[in-house]
Amino acid sequence: MPSNKDASARYKIIDSILSNRRIKHPTMYDFQRILEEQLNKEISTSTIQKDIKAMKEDSSLAYYAPIKYSRATQSYYYSAPFSINNVPLSSEEKESLLSAIDLLHSYSGLRMTHDFNNATIKILNTLNEQISSDNYGYIITERTPPQNGIEHFDLIHTAIKERIALSIVHYNYQKRTFTSVVLHPSYLKEFQGFWYVIGFSEQHNEVRTFGLDRIYAPIQVKKKFVGLDRVKWNSYFKNMIGVLPIKESMELVKIRFSVFPQYSDYILSHPIHDSQIILEKSDDGFVLCQVELIPTLELVNYFLSRLSLIKVQSPAPFVQIIADRIYNSIDVKKIRKK
Repeated sequence: MPSNKDASARYKIIDSILSNRRIKHPTMYDFQRILEEQLNKEISTSTIQKDIKAMKEDSSLAYYAPIKYSRATQSYYYSAPFSINNVPLSSEEKESLLSAIDLLHSYSGLRMTHDFNNATIKILNTLNEQISSDNYGYIITERTPPQNGIEHFDLIHTAIKERIALSIVHYNYQKRTFTSVVLHPSYLKEFQGFWYVIGFSEQHNEVRTFGLDRIYAPIQVKKKFVGLDRVKWNSYFKNMIGVLPIKESMELVKIRFSVFPQYSDYILSHPIHDSQIILEKSDDGFVLCQVELIPTLELVNYFLSRLSLIKVQSPAPFVQIIADRIYNSIDVKKIRKK
């Protein structure tokens, strides 16, 4: 455990000793004995002395604990009612924390589950404050209607943390069919207001992504858990826009696209991805860019929504996917008759 966590644990124990009315005159021996018992390690008296000094004087801790030493009893005590658990916040700290809570509330349309809501309430109760519409609500985010299946969020989240397989019923929008799936969930991922669970599917014998809005009746099942290589998958997620890769290979592809003059400044100030580089700038305002990504359906949709602003040039297979989507979205026969 890092030294700062060690110190934090010692501060709490020292505070509990000084606040314990049953220990009337805690001596250095009492501190050392109790610390070693609770932390299961040797603690030197010099360390305890440094901790007491830090609790009294360290501005980064800001406890300013009123710890005094009695020569008569060779013991330590609080000279005034005090506990590090009740250190008051400054007005600036309180304002910052309330702004953070305001931000949490602004995302409530995405996920406001029981535990999440309770945590926010506890913070407010601790501060003895309330967020009113008159004083807060400075942060406005895009809110989406509650997603079907969000009620399963906590169950799935717990299954991921505790490595428990789930039996789910999955609905396929295209086929309009229900399928029973045993899923070994490893990730919950949000994209544009919708939540997805990613994990190994026994029925498909591969890693699959399922939208929470298509999941019904999830229950825990006793199965040997099949987890994912987090190092590899964390790398994948950094190189993906969205959640649905087009190919199972999950290989990086260099995608080149030209940006029309009216959109070039925007795309330069708001890159599609961290990998975006500028290959060429033309005098007429066109800009040639490149990103290196795992092609996803969401990336295809990104380019389709900007057909008048961006022209994808390569690679050919990715361009063909976009062209097919455009072709299938229009009635070619009616156009030819005209």
